[in-house]
Amino acid sequence: MHRSLVSEFLSLLQNLNVSIEETKMADNYFTILRNRPPMTWFDQGIELGGGQPFTVGPEGDERNKMHILKASYYLDSLLDDDGSAYRRRMTDGKIPFTSLDTLEGSPISPLGKAPCVGRPCLFETTVSLLPNDIRHSCEHTQDMLDLEEQNLQILGDDKMHYLSYPPSFAVDGKPDTAFRSLRSRFHPSHRTSIF
Repeated sequence: MHRSLVSEFLSLLQNLNVSIEETKMADNYFTILRNRPPMTWFDQGIELGGGQPFTVGPEGDERNKMHILKASYYLDSLLDDDGSAYRRRMTDGKIPFTSLDTLEGSPISPLGKAPCVGRPCLFETTVSLLPNDIRHSCEHTQDMLDLEEQNLQILGDDKMHYLSYPPSFAVDGKPDTAFRSLRSRFHPSHRTSIF
């Protein structure tokens, strides 16, 4: 990401007057306050270094949920009346970092990306990875955790298929863990690349 984006994010946090605890959980706030679908990568636990994970177990999950809801509260208040209450507090009258454009009708990227397991490469495909009835947006950002639960119910038992045959296993050299799309048949418009 660009350094300017980080500067804008930190400026927004300062203008929102977030707590020290919220600053420590900045990853939750960064993704939600940007108000843009994030690029999703399948990593299958590929270690990036940096020690033990911060969010472990039910306590960590609950802490994340709390901060996701708080970030969504901030975003909803920024989107209400185009954030006029916050604009008055900004030095130039503009809200940094957050896109206030509506996402209705905006397409989710069809690309699935994953780092290759055991090889220095990137796997990229347009083969459909999830069912078409998975929803990617909700009316109020505070409903996003409910939307996640609904999507998990849509996946049902198929969730294990996605965990067992993810894109990151496409080039690991093991036939039993090859990438397999559950519902999608190959179509001439699909493309898969390894970089």
